[in-house]
Amino acid sequence: MKKEEILYTIKGLPPFPETALRAIKALRAPDGSAQDLVNIIQYDQSITANILRFANSAYFGLQSKVTSLKQAVAYLGSKTIMDMLLLSGSLRYFRRGYAGYGLKGEDLLTHSVSTALMCRILGERIGLEETSTVFTAGLLHDIGKVVLNSFVKDKYDEIMELVADKNHSFVMAEREVLGMDHAQVGGEIAQEWGIPEEIARPISLHHQFEKAPLEDISTPLVFLSDQVYFLIGGTMGADTWSFRKIKEALIRCRLKEDDLDGGMLMLRKSLKSVQDLLRS
Repeated sequence: MKKEEILYTIKGLPPFPETALRAIKALRAPDGSAQDLVNIIQYDQSITANILRFANSAYFGLQSKVTSLKQAVAYLGSKTIMDMLLLSGSLRYFRRGYAGYGLKGEDLLTHSVSTALMCRILGERIGLEETSTVFTAGLLHDIGKVVLNSFVKDKYDEIMELVADKNHSFVMAEREVLGMDHAQVGGEIAQEWGIPEEIARPISLHHQFEKAPLEDISTPLVFLSDQVYFLIGGTMGADTWSFRKIKEALIRCRLKEDDLDGGMLMLRKSLKSVQDLLRS
């Protein structure tokens, strides 16, 4: 019965902004353009206001004030504007604590943004021409925790007993006790929202990237980016990390440990500024 309750709860989650979904589809189209992005965003007052606030922040350090979306795209490029759009649309899901996972305040927001940024960094190192897909998957990879938090909290002792006595990972114990883990729930949410499969799959399999098709680079990339946050000293709550699986994911993504080290340096430089921007 627990699984049915979880799936029912997904229906009550506020939908992902339609503006963001339309923008994702537009930029993935072969003839998609920066002007298409402006045309989609400009009628959403809330998201437009957030993007202009982001564009005029100290993080970007632009010399003159940005007063329109067209200016913002011209100065920062459609890729950066797309990132801002996705961040703006995601804020309402992550700005609270999730006690079931040992996460306080904006821990989940910080972790989600970190994972998205690292997906972008590593995706560019691999040579991906279009990185908005992995950025989106990284940003939303733990969205299942938003729904599953209360269920985990109610069954926390039972879950931790499996972790302690049977050497289960938290995710495995979550799956055994509740019938679904947070990654699987995230995949269900992505489908409910109409998010494309190439984004939904990395969300649902980011703890089991080995189940993804070999040609799928996004799923192991999201796994790596998720793990990196722990390596740079971030709070992962009840989640754990695996050095063995990190090596496997690096091979799948055609990356070396030096790429990971370089990516972590880049992430450290940008993460604090982005956190300050999101909280301003």
